[in-house]
Amino acid sequence: MSFVLNGKGREKRISEQVSKKILKLAAKLKYKPNQLARGLRTGKTKTIGLIVEDIANHFFANVAKIVEEEADKFGYKVLYGSTEDNLNKARGLLEVLEYRQVDGYIITPTPNLDKEIEILKNSRKPMVLMDRYLPQIPTNYVMVNNFQGAYDAAEYLLSLGYRKIAYVTTTSEQIQMKERMNGFTAAMKAHGSSFPGK
Repeated sequence: MSFVLNGKGREKRISEQVSKKILKLAAKLKYKPNQLARGLRTGKTKTIGLIVEDIANHFFANVAKIVEEEADKFGYKVLYGSTEDNLNKARGLLEVLEYRQVDGYIITPTPNLDKEIEILKNSRKPMVLMDRYLPQIPTNYVMVNNFQGAYDAAEYLLSLGYRKIAYVTTTSEQIQMKERMNGFTAAMKAHGSSFPGK
């Protein structure tokens, strides 16, 4: 039965008549294959795990929508969750996605998630970090140029004649936050403008 439902009836020399009966019965019963069971046999569950900081955040919600649309084009579904930048939540989500045997991961890493990212990398599961990366772990990542963005923003304000420019941020050791501060600082220094320290 599974050969027919997976489109391999002819390859396995199952008659056309039997195949039609099986497909008709499956349609009548509204049968859908169990992706986890299929994953055990094929090694593929056709799912991707997406872990973001906050799915309610406009930026991450838009990213999730685009990831879903692109994944759907290739027959993949997306399982996602929010960490709220909480290490324990991130670990819990990774455990759930591992249990669900996702085929790959897209992750916005929380601080101190290095060990888990290293383990995932060594497991050779496809993984891409998003919005930030871990400089000490060479992985694939997608992010904006935070340094240049902050530099350009400060330079633009300076070009309009503003000299007392504030940079509002949060205390964070995350790489994207450091790069933004470095970009802002570099632009201010390049134009001979001073600003209060952190």
